[in-house]
Amino acid sequence: MAGFGWQHCCVRRDRRNWPAGLALREILTYLMVLRMQIWRQEQEAHLECVEGVKTRILTLNFKVGIRAIMARRNELQPIEEVTEEVNSTARHPLENVYNEVSKMVENGPKFDEIGVYSNVASLMAKYNDLCALVQQDKPDIILLAETWLTSSIPDGMVSLNGYTLFRRDRIGSKGGGVCIYLADEVLSTFHVSNIPTKTPGTESLFLKLSNKDTTLLLGCIYRPPSSVVDNDKILVESLSHLADSYATLLLFGDFNMPDITWPIDPRCSYKPSSQLFVDLLTHSHLRQLVTQPTRHRLNQNPSTLDLIVCSDDHSLTNLDYLAPIGISDHSTLKIDLQICQSPPRRTVSFTRTVTDYRAVNNDLAKTNWEALLSDESIVKNWSTFKNTLQSLLHRHTKSYFVKHSSTKPWINGRLLQQINRKRALWRTYKRSGSELDYRIHREFSNRLSTAIKEARCVYEKNVAEAKDAKKLYKYIRTKFTGPVSTPRLKNTFGEVLDNNKIIADTFADAFSNVFTIEPSGCLPKLNNICKPISFSDISFTTDVVHKKLKQLKVSKSPGPDLITAKTLHECADTLSEVLCFRYSAY
Repeated sequence: MAGFGWQHCCVRRDRRNWPAGLALREILTYLMVLRMQIWRQEQEAHLECVEGVKTRILTLNFKVGIRAIMARRNELQPIEEVTEEVNSTARHPLENVYNEVSKMVENGPKFDEIGVYSNVASLMAKYNDLCALVQQDKPDIILLAETWLTSSIPDGMVSLNGYTLFRRDRIGSKGGGVCIYLADEVLSTFHVSNIPTKTPGTESLFLKLSNKDTTLLLGCIYRPPSSVVDNDKILVESLSHLADSYATLLLFGDFNMPDITWPIDPRCSYKPSSQLFVDLLTHSHLRQLVTQPTRHRLNQNPSTLDLIVCSDDHSLTNLDYLAPIGISDHSTLKIDLQICQSPPRRTVSFTRTVTDYRAVNNDLAKTNWEALLSDESIVKNWSTFKNTLQSLLHRHTKSYFVKHSSTKPWINGRLLQQINRKRALWRTYKRSGSELDYRIHREFSNRLSTAIKEARCVYEKNVAEAKDAKKLYKYIRTKFTGPVSTPRLKNTFGEVLDNNKIIADTFADAFSNVFTIEPSGCLPKLNNICKPISFSDISFTTDVVHKKLKQLKVSKSPGPDLITAKTLHECADTLSEVLCFRYSAY
């Protein structure tokens, strides 16, 4: 597939010409298979097959592409039947070609990002339930309205491991507020910048995500029910300006306009503020995707308050209405965002080693140290001792790969089962619409929220009471709001620096300004010279060496010799005699 190029593939911007229902990821496979046909024509001179087989191969190539797409969607595998038919007639089988295409689709650029939006009505109160949602669905982008955060609540109180938090709090009064969590994989692919927008009376947060391939504007809005018409006019004008400025606009939020029917009915009359929003959608290329009620409360009619507005409906697919977060009365909206980025890493893989110190001690006891350490040079003897010890450690050490999840550790399998049960109850209520099913879901949701809080308290108590302080510091690091990166600095002229080399030079210049300048010339003479001190021989005993080795902290890092403190501690019984024997001779 290295020779495959895109110069022969023309992609129209108007994707309405594509077959209905094909996602952008599937279109990639479709294009690659079409390119395969051209490659087959270029290799015609190298195909030594009977007359008429070429046409058959090209036809089957097209079948391979279409059936591969349908197999991926329907979880079937009819592709093997087609490739077997081609392999029986062509000298060059298509199976390897299809495998390469599949590998490029799976491991190459990722198009479907999972986005989750909800009105949480107090993020602090629903934080544990949000962690459970992240554990379950692992979204790439999380947008929340009515966070109720204030300046007295630091980011670390509501941080999610593996995500960076962007927030816009209400100023001057309680309630309101919006925030956006972006996964580290998104930040590693896109440059993110905050776009300030004037929306008085409405909390709004707009983030510009850009790289060399695409640019989009991601927004989250909370418009309170008490918003006045004058403020709504400014909001609509701002949205219209942003829609004209950016080719791709993805907007999520609670607009509190329950009088609007979706899809829009032009025969209906709306309130002045709602009419402004309807006119915006009617006279622009923006589209609103939510068509079902998103707020459910006992003794009240369900209403559609939470909306998703976009400039390109192809960029958002598979909208799903999930159960509320915690005991909120707003549905959770889950949707796929068609933006290209590298595949995310849901887990962190690392190598863990396990050493059988009992076997190491047995081999150390059998070693003839007197013969090995017979050289007069202490340097050579130390090198022999170190190499022998490391060889024995390597012989009795096994390595295996471990995958560490970046999610919240207190969300165990039992809680995940209860989360699935909660979603099943929500689906039951959505199908029936009965008040009894809603009560059952609500009561179960309350019990689940309590169980998640208790699980977190138990976990944090165990961390706080653990003897190993590293567990506490490790948990504290998970409260950081984002990945560590090179900070942006201002130079002496007030200019913001974004080049890493210039930033490093700026740090070096700042540090050099506080260095002590040593005088040139000869060193001054000392007036009071200390009298020479005579040292007596140091006595090494097995008990002293053994005691010192046992007092080593096994969690400490090794020195330049790369012999760990745990090795010296575990092998103290045999190593104490060796070290005492050798160093007593000098």
